Amino acid sequence: MQYVCPYCQNSIKSGIYCNRCLKRVDKIRKIWEKSSAYYNHGLKAAQRRELSLAKAYLQKATMLYKYNIDARNLLGLVYLEVGQTAEALKEWIISKSLKNEDNIASYYIEQIRKDQQCLVTYKESSILYNQALGYLHQGDRDMAMIRLKKAVSVHPQFVQAKVLLSLIYIEEKQYYKANEQIKKVLVIDKSHRVALSYFNKLSQKDTQSKEPYEIDYTHDAKLQPSFNKIMDTKSSHIKSIVYFLTGALATGIVGVCLVLPNKIEGYQNQIIQLQDSKESLSTQVQILAEEYKVKVADLENQNKSLQTKVTSYKEEVTGYKQKEGLEIAKNLVDEGEYKEAAKTLYTMVTTHLEPQEQEQIDELKEIAYARAIDSLYNEGINFYNNEEYAQATDAFETLLQYEPGEWTARKSLYHLADLYDMTGNIEEAKKYYNKLIADYPDTRESYKAQEWIDKLNAENR
Repeated sequence: MQYVCPYCQNSIKSGIYCNRCLKRVDKIRKIWEKSSAYYNHGLKAAQRRELSLAKAYLQKATMLYKYNIDARNLLGLVYLEVGQTAEALKEWIISKSLKNEDNIASYYIEQIRKDQQCLVTYKESSILYNQALGYLHQGDRDMAMIRLKKAVSVHPQFVQAKVLLSLIYIEEKQYYKANEQIKKVLVIDKSHRVALSYFNKLSQKDTQSKEPYEIDYTHDAKLQPSFNKIMDTKSSHIKSIVYFLTGALATGIVGVCLVLPNKIEGYQNQIIQLQDSKESLSTQVQILAEEYKVKVADLENQNKSLQTKVTSYKEEVTGYKQKEGLEIAKNLVDEGEYKEAAKTLYTMVTTHLEPQEQEQIDELKEIAYARAIDSLYNEGINFYNNEEYAQATDAFETLLQYEPGEWTARKSLYHLADLYDMTGNIEEAKKYYNKLIADYPDTRESYKAQEWIDKLNAENR
């Protein structure tokens, strides 16, 4: 099984360390394997249609290891099977954000989007379910039952609604209907704990015979006209007028009592449909917003990954430059360009070089620095004698960077102090004289330096 490094999101197949960030992952592998085991248990439970058990296993698998894409996608299918479409979409969106390519979650999301009726059905059934909960809190079982009946008729896979409806049937002692709902739930999810407890409870009741109030009656009676008398023509006309007036009045009453309420109910149904459409659109907007958030998080993760790669590339480039500097220094030493070689070695950063390369640097410094110090000292003396004070100063200051021996160091310090004194830079002259006194006491140069300091102090009194 291939895993993802939690530190840099690199794919890992084997080994103790991640081959990109070089962090140890062998202990984390135990968590991956535990997640994989939970996924296998969840898959077997789902195949047995024990969906509640499968959901518990798969939730543990994704909690232990969020990159377990197979477990997350299967969890989405389990949610969809029990009627929780929004939860299914959430899992697939997260799955797609964690692995955008070659992920079946993209297909699942696309199928849900194509089937707009699926979202509308889920939204409508959810609204009805929530309304039923509200009625139950108010103690109105009849209204709750009506809403739940509508919910399960709209969305037959809605397990939560079926279980709640069966509970109401049990409370109303309609055991036959309760048993029918529970059996439908257990066909969908064999391991639903609440449904199983209700089923055990109903096993002690009579669920085979229907009570009178559990029978759906249909009225199909036909009225047969009968005439027992032969009416004479005059009374027939009078009665016809009376019947006409009575019929007209009755029609008016029927219009007021039946037609008008039907129109009102029709308008109310239209309002409900418009509200449902509005809420359905709101749900889709929320889903899109959640998907947008996940995409933003995915882009942030990609940005971090790119920044890590850029840092890695910069380090590689730095390593190449340092190796290149080492080769340049070698060539300069071989060609006898000791001053240039010393300058290159002095400014070189060696943080990315191997230990053997560090040793080569030290060896090159030992050769180049010694030759460069001798050359720079002789140049400094020549410039000094020719009164080229700027060039002499530069030569002595440069050679001091290369850690010369004591004799060369104290001579160079003395010459530098003298040069700055002659050019009128008393502060720099004093700095070098003091360094000479501190670093090389009891030497001829330090005594001369002390005389100069004493003379300068006497003049400033």
